[in-house]
Amino acid sequence: MKEQQQFKVEPAPLIQWDKGMYKSVMIAGAIIIVCLVLFFSYSYIRDHPAEPVAGGDFPSQPVWIFEASERITSSPVSSNGQIFFRTKNWIYAVDASTGVKIWRSASLNKSTPSLAPLIAKDRLIISEEYSNIGVYSIETGYRLWSTNTYLEGIQDPTRIESMVNDSNTVFVARESHKLTAYSLSKGTILWSVWVPSRTGLYLAVGPQIIYLAAHDILRAYDSTSGKMLWEKTFDTLVGPIAFDNNTLYVAVNFGHISLIAFEPITMSEIWAIPSQASGIYDPVIIAMDKQYVFLGSKHLAAISKETGQILWNTQFTYWLEQPVILGDQIYVRNIGTTLFGFSLRNGQEQSRLTIQANYAMGNAPDRSPIAADNFLIVPFGDHRLMAYDP
Repeated sequence: MKEQQQFKVEPAPLIQWDKGMYKSVMIAGAIIIVCLVLFFSYSYIRDHPAEPVAGGDFPSQPVWIFEASERITSSPVSSNGQIFFRTKNWIYAVDASTGVKIWRSASLNKSTPSLAPLIAKDRLIISEEYSNIGVYSIETGYRLWSTNTYLEGIQDPTRIESMVNDSNTVFVARESHKLTAYSLSKGTILWSVWVPSRTGLYLAVGPQIIYLAAHDILRAYDSTSGKMLWEKTFDTLVGPIAFDNNTLYVAVNFGHISLIAFEPITMSEIWAIPSQASGIYDPVIIAMDKQYVFLGSKHLAAISKETGQILWNTQFTYWLEQPVILGDQIYVRNIGTTLFGFSLRNGQEQSRLTIQANYAMGNAPDRSPIAADNFLIVPFGDHRLMAYDP
């Protein structure tokens, strides 16, 4: 019987380090560290300009500047000549015409970043830490009530995915797989239902109906009882959604259709926009005025509400946040350092403003400009709120 040959594996010789090799490695490491520091320093300086820079016909100087005590973490909202916004620790009310502080109220639950506040009658609705909401008096800033998600059985620190309101109710969709309706006057839970997804939850409210987009499912609930009225399944992701003038607008992600307009009761299709025509395959915003619905991701498209005809597309802009119309322009910022002003007539760029990057917000529309008292109100990106007269 033939003997098997025996192989002996010799260990690899250890590298003999001398002082020269140590010195070379240390120098190389130091060079890498310096390069990384320079790169991140350059990126930070590039994305955080110290002052705004106007271009095109954008006003060169703001009418007023309000300085909060810390970084602004939400889009502002306005009502009756007042502007409301929040920072991590505070909620502010500012006069829209002068920029003078009206009141400042401490936020019981700290949170950053934040969804934009909601306004309902004389109340301000604020998203807070651990997916709670707080409701404050618009007149005084006094806290009227707040939720306690721990007592509701939501013990994980989930976040609020979306919140909307009608005249009597606040609706909150959370990562906890729950959609909950709260009484606006008292904060009591009116109803709560399980939803089919944790993330990617979008809400829209219509007469007596609350609409929910969750992953590939679109649902309608009776806003009084929480009873599900109907459900529609898509072959891809849906949302965001919007309701206006008896029409439900549904954005579709990564499909052959980018936007569908439905009759909200029968869910019969009014019109649909092919993704190839709009050039938008992953929409992140829906906004509208009386005539147009605006759909956006890395550029903005204007669409006729009546016919579904695409009227114009803007240039490439990178990820956009929520647009606002003022005068003959529509203003929208990206998550980078640019706020654009596009012509409402043809979508051509008319103006721009260099501001601080919004990467901390992701691509959600959470720190966008608004229009108030014919001013464009711009969160610059730090602790400053600036008003421009375009």
